[in-house]
Amino acid sequence: MENVTVTPSSGGWGNFYNYTVNVSDATGEVVNVSFYVKKTVTGSWQFIESRNCTSPCTGTTMAFNKTGNYTCADGGGAFWYFKFNATDDLGTTNTTAEGPVIVEEPVINTTNTTESETT
Repeated sequence: MENVTVTPSSGGWGNFYNYTVNVSDATGEVVNVSFYVKKTVTGSWQFIESRNCTSPCTGTTMAFNKTGNYTCADGGGAFWYFKFNATDDLGTTNTTAEGPVIVEEPVINTTNTTESETT
């Protein structure tokens, strides 16, 4: 697996994130690719989704989408991490390095208005 990306690389709690990875199998086998996230370096990985790259799996870009769904308790400006794991039909596995995503507090603009009475 190579060319691991996330777009955008930083954004607000409810943003839509697109994670991609390029998958190839030397023997062209079917490859099962799983996507995981965690919210701290030492946290537990949370399985998000798994898909198959069908034979021949060579140079195939696979995309996984996740909406932030983060909350105030997750903190603003916090790093979240993601990774991919791939296993082919022969049982050969590969895991990407952890990639960070910066999750920021949303910007909220407020306007203070007052009503004036006319008599």
